[in-house]
Amino acid sequence: MEQIPKDINSLVSNSKIIWRKHALQRMFERDIKRHEVLETILNGKIIKNYRDDKPFPSFLIEGEDFTETFMLLLELI
Repeated sequence: MEQIPKDINSLVSNSKIIWRKHALQRMFERDIKRHEVLETILNGKIIKNYRDDKPFPSFLIEGEDFTETFMLLLELI
């Protein structure tokens, strides 16, 4: 598994995240907090790299909290 690239860490650290409506709806349905998503982006592992995705590259990231493991799709705009 890949480590999270430093430029992605920088985007998170500088609050350059766009929260899409669909993502926020799913987070609400699953009781996932924004800080949990940010922690996953910063500390998770890339399990699939979609650098050639159109219109933007994306990464499937796996993370875990104290009770469960989950995955998120991060799209770079």
